[in-house]
Amino acid sequence: MRENQEKLIALNKELESANDELSAYDHIVAHDLKNPIAIIRSYASMIEEDGLEASESLEYVRKIRRSTEDALRIIKELLNFAKAKNGDASVEEIALADLVEKALAQVEQPDSEIKPQLSLDLQQATVRFNEFSLNQILTNLISNAVKYSPKAPAPTVIVRSRREAESDIIEVEDKGIGMSESQVAKAFDKHSRLHTDVSEASGDGLGLYNVKKLVEANGAAITVHSVEGQGTCFTLRLPIVPVPVGSDLVGVPQPVSMELARNG
Repeated sequence: MRENQEKLIALNKELESANDELSAYDHIVAHDLKNPIAIIRSYASMIEEDGLEASESLEYVRKIRRSTEDALRIIKELLNFAKAKNGDASVEEIALADLVEKALAQVEQPDSEIKPQLSLDLQQATVRFNEFSLNQILTNLISNAVKYSPKAPAPTVIVRSRREAESDIIEVEDKGIGMSESQVAKAFDKHSRLHTDVSEASGDGLGLYNVKKLVEANGAAITVHSVEGQGTCFTLRLPIVPVPVGSDLVGVPQPVSMELARNG
């Protein structure tokens, strides 16, 4: 009876853990679907306006289609989250410059006159990681960088990468309002709203919590350094995944260093 009771207790703990993971990813999906759906809504509203040129309407339709594809991909990944948790998520060769550009496009507001500026210093041009997870991680981090940065002249997001020992390092930095030590300590806590006094910073405090869940599910790590009034820097440490023997991946990607002003 004692042995059976111990097994039952262990089984209950496993069930609770599985339920927590499913609930966590449910929050991830609900949170990250907001961006593509908001973009779809904004462009649909623009199409409804009178006086649009045909070329403008066509471009808005293209952007709606891309955002729809993003939303469908997020929904699809709900079925694959268990694989990531167990270390079975697919690993792909990812060009960081392309992924960062894609992430920034996902957080831009179509009807906003404020366009973020992106500064890239990618000494490590590619990484091997789960592309969906890294896209969601970078989208959340870049969204926060834009949200908590001065709007004039424009928010600046700095993304750096390099290789150190056994890790690929990706840093996402802003020059925004920053965080206090107490805020840094609970930055990744569930439902932690760190800047409730910022009118534009709507949300439910799940973004960074979701980021940490995705980072850890893929065997990586994340830390944050911040100074009030000066800005914040998030550091991702990704495990180096060797290229499989016989892979057709050839060539050495070149470092990328550039600054881009987003012009819509």
